[in-house]
Amino acid sequence: STGDWLCFHDVDDVSMPRRIEAQLAAAAVRPDALIGARVVRHPAGSTHRYVCWANNMSPCELNLHRFRECTLLMPTWFLARACFHAAGGFREEHCEDLLFLQAHVRRGGALLRVDGPPLVEYRYHPAAATHAIPRRTLLLHRAAALETDVLLANPGWASFVIWGAGRDGRELFKALSPAARRRVKAFCDIDPAKIGSTYQYYEHHVPVIDWRAAEPPVITCVALDRTDGAFESNLRSRGWTEGVDFFHFC
Repeated sequence: STGDWLCFHDVDDVSMPRRIEAQLAAAAVRPDALIGARVVRHPAGSTHRYVCWANNMSPCELNLHRFRECTLLMPTWFLARACFHAAGGFREEHCEDLLFLQAHVRRGGALLRVDGPPLVEYRYHPAAATHAIPRRTLLLHRAAALETDVLLANPGWASFVIWGAGRDGRELFKALSPAARRRVKAFCDIDPAKIGSTYQYYEHHVPVIDWRAAEPPVITCVALDRTDGAFESNLRSRGWTEGVDFFHFC
């Protein structure tokens, strides 16, 4: 293709009639932006929690939540060809959408979603290629981006706490580089059985403290929307600012 604009569309999805018109209008105002859209899932109700998250993030969360997952779904992407090439295009490996989005943000590109009615019917089927990507591959890419864009880019993150001493917190710790692991001053948790213990991984011995004793900066490794609001309530009670005092990883 040779056009000035790129519109992504998976072969098994359906674009609504006004999709290109709406996204082109948004891109013309912000040619430096990667533009997404809301989706409707088919069959209805499939991956309900994931679709609700993707459709309802605030404009700020599109950027802040990028270490959790790809915050704009690739079948909804629309952007200037120049913007695509400026971020290096696609890398020929698993998670090319997440890797591109991270590179785009790293170079100062914006993330925008056209809100209002969904512009793409996003179809689910068990044989989709995305399900073949190993969970650990996605974890390593997310951890590398977190390390580059947060831990190494901000002097205030010379030491930090991982909120969650369970599987997800431990997996993040192991996915970090040895130098970044040494920055983890503690895990914090709500589970009395974990509080007061020490997590050991090779030469690393990291204490597990009560979540109320944790001080920022913090990386949270507790899944959102999974605890009937208990985790989110505890986090709000600390009065921290997302993107300054903490980032979500799960």
